[in-house]
Amino acid sequence: VNGCTTTDAMEFFNHTLPAFTLGPDQTICAGNTATFSANVVGATYLWSTGAAANSITTGNAGTYWLDVTTNGCSVRDTVLLAVTALPVVDLGPDFSLCPGVNATLNAAVAGGSYAWSTGANTASISVGPGSYDVTVTANGCSANDAITIGTYPAAQVDLGADLTLCPGDQVLLNVAQPGASYLWNDGSTASTYTAQTAGVISVQLTDANGC
Repeated sequence: VNGCTTTDAMEFFNHTLPAFTLGPDQTICAGNTATFSANVVGATYLWSTGAAANSITTGNAGTYWLDVTTNGCSVRDTVLLAVTALPVVDLGPDFSLCPGVNATLNAAVAGGSYAWSTGANTASISVGPGSYDVTVTANGCSANDAITIGTYPAAQVDLGADLTLCPGDQVLLNVAQPGASYLWNDGSTASTYTAQTAGVISVQLTDANGC
């Protein structure tokens, strides 16, 4: 300019972009959590959840992303979290059995595998009184349930000693119990039976517990 020359110079640098990864997509079982994190020196963080820490822990299914910023430059990574529902295992409420009777416990779940406290690995087991639990695994996730089976007292009925009647006499046999039902040999269902002829008389009593 006007015959005069001057010079200037500048040096241009490229900032290195922050390098990180949230890792592969993950699948967890319901009730569990997953932690995603990044560790870049001097960086600031912004998650899709709004969190500004370098890690988050969550148990909710969804897509999560993280922006990591250093020197004004940002890099984003995204990860998908899937949540698998737990198998539904329900052995029902505790109950009791009549003496000598077994019950079937059923924990069947589609595609499930089973580990009972008895050592069995079938979907159902036949058991008597006691405490039992089962762990069911399906789609990589496990759930368990437990049950206690008690014992009812043995049902009791007593018609007394054999009898001999004089001709024309009769005797009233009474086996009444609260809540019980009755079936006599002649098909009658009352709690009493009038015997007046020779023969064998029998009764089947079912008590209030169904024994």
